[in-house]
Formats: sequence, C-alpha cells, structure tokens
Amino acid sequence: HAWITRSTAVDNNVTFCTRDPPTFHKPFIFFHIDKTSGTTFESVVESSLRNRDIPSMVTCKNGLPCWYNKDRIEATCPYSKLRLYGPTLCEFPDRACASVFAGHFMPDLVDALAKHNSMDRIGSMTKEHCRVDQNVVGTPRWPEGENPAFDCVTFLREPLDRSISWYQDKLIDTGAATTKFINLSMSERLHVLRHHNVGGHQTAWLANIDLHEETNPHAALAAAKAMVDRCVVGIFEKRSASNELIGATFPWIHMPLENNVPHLHPSSHMRVADFSPSEQEQLRHILQPDLTLYHYALQQFNLRWQNFVRAKASGGSYQTC
Repeated sequence: HAWITRSTAVDNNVTFCTRDPPTFHKPFIFFHIDKTSGTTFESVVESSLRNRDIPSMVTCKNGLPCWYNKDRIEATCPYSKLRLYGPTLCEFPDRACASVFAGHFMPDLVDALAKHNSMDRIGSMTKEHCRVDQNVVGTPRWPEGENPAFDCVTFLREPLDRSISWYQDKLIDTGAATTKFINLSMSERLHVLRHHNVGGHQTAWLANIDLHEETNPHAALAAAKAMVDRCVVGIFEKRSASNELIGATFPWIHMPLENNVPHLHPSSHMRVADFSPSEQEQLRHILQPDLTLYHYALQQFNLRWQNFVRAKASGGSYQTC
C-alpha cells in the first residue's frame, strides 16, 4: 500500500498529542485483531458515539454483523479481492459515509474507502448514518493522489497468550478440539501453533496478507511495523495505561481508566517466558513474527507513554495534531 509509509523519526510518531473528533475527511479506524480485547474497545467506541452527530460503522453493534460474509457477496462486490474480514461497504453502502469504523477490518479498508471516494450516490444512503450537507455531498473523502488522512487504533497481545485464547475460542468452544491447550504435550502445542500459523496472526493482520499466502516475512514485518507507527497501539498486558493513553489522545472516546482485562485462570494463562529455555527456543521459532512485532509495539508504547506522562506533569495542556 503506497499510503503506508514509515515515519522518518521515531520521536515524531511517539510524541503525545490529542486528536480532533473524526470527520468524513479524516475518519477514525479501529483495526480489531481477533483475541486482543478489541470487543471491549468496540463497546467503548459505540457508547462514546451515542448522542453525537458522528456517523459510524461499528461492527457487532446495532444490527451490523461481526464478520464479512464472503459467500454471500463476493461475486458482486468490487472489493472482493480485498481482505476485509469485517462487513463491507457492499453489504452496507449506507455506511460508506461514516467517520468512525471499528471492527475486524484490515488496512484494506482504507483502499476500499478510497475506491468509494465520491459521495455522488448519496441518494441511496440513509440520513441516519450520513450527514447530507454541502461539505460532504459530491466531494471526495481524500484528494486524488494524496495519502489518505485518518486516525487509527489497534491492540496487540503477547503472542503465546493470544494463541491460547484463539485456540480456546476457535477450536475448543466450537468443538473442533477437545483437549485444552494447558493439557496438551509440548509437541502437541507446537504442532497446533505451527499448523494454524497462529504465531503470525497479528503481523499478517496489520500487514494485510493472507495467513496462508507465500510472502516475504521481512516485507510483512516491515508493513506491520509501519501500521504500528501509523496508529496508536494499545497493549493487552498494559490495559489500564492503554485506556488512559487512548482516552487522552482521543478525548471523544470515553475510556474507562480501571484495569478491565478479564480475569484469566492461572492454569490457562501462559507466556513464552513461563517455559524452560529449550521450550522457549522452540516457541520463539514458531511465534517469531508476532514476537518481533509485539516487542517493537511495546517499545513504541512505552516511549509514547513516557511522553504522555511528561505532558501530563507539565500541566495537562496538550498539543493537538
């Protein structure tokens, strides 16, 4: 994606500043990676939008499905070649005018919005979700040839812990598997992680690639890091600090400040560091893409957090960017 460009200075992309409320020309996008506590954040976004004149597309809310129905619309959808996990503009064209998008979207959503740039066909859209005024009707969301302007948030999670949560949700809870991850042998655990390529989920999501697609791992990691640089990234294991940082960056989002990570039973809550050195080495090999991305995002988060703490200590007069 030509619009994904790395910041030339780390200090620039971790400098704390507040963001204006989203608009049609500069929307807010939440890229919800599965099993990173994104459902909680979607609920916060949805509740923050109540009684506000900000059209939105928040999945799993108000009748919107959580996932893209490939079988139903792919044949007629002009975005069918895009990897949109969330519901698409083909299914809900009235949401093409939204200023807030939150759900299982991949970066391809930006390409879809660029393709759906003009508001000329606003007659088919509902006033409930679209503001029909002279500033929007018939104007492009983004000027042609320019990088799209948008704010974004995503969450990342320690890769092994997320993989266990994914295994429970996608395999145990659906009946596809019967043995909990904690009860598997080490060789069985490694097989599960390798077979489902769980160790690269978060990287693939932000890099906008298919999990089973042959790709250059260095290019995929670079693209995912670029999205980490582009967005404000919350860390699952630092949920309280993530809530505060996101809430201060986007004042229109009413983030809870308490640590609301769901209680996890110790027997099912494991990280790479909990294993023996030899087992850690095997796990790191399988989880390498997401471990590298996670540690990079954690470093960026800590730098941004430190800048936020300094700004707050200086009196709380924050710069807007």
